Amino acid sequence: MTLLMREREKYNEGRIEGRIEGRIEGAVNTYKEIGFSYQETINRIAEKFTFSLQQSEEEVKKYWY
Repeated sequence: MTLLMREREKYNEGRIEGRIEGRIEGAVNTYKEIGFSYQETINRIAEKFTFSLQQSEEEVKKYWY
């Protein structure tokens, strides 16, 4: 694998991670806006993204402002 191929792969992985983070942020904001509690939002994020409750809580903390 060439250096250029590795760099392109890293770039693509970063884009995918960014899109996922954007989807999580959007979901958290939507759940909050429609009145779900913090805990219900954690549960829904865990279900939607197949995260553990602990991982889901870490993600929700980032965007629950």
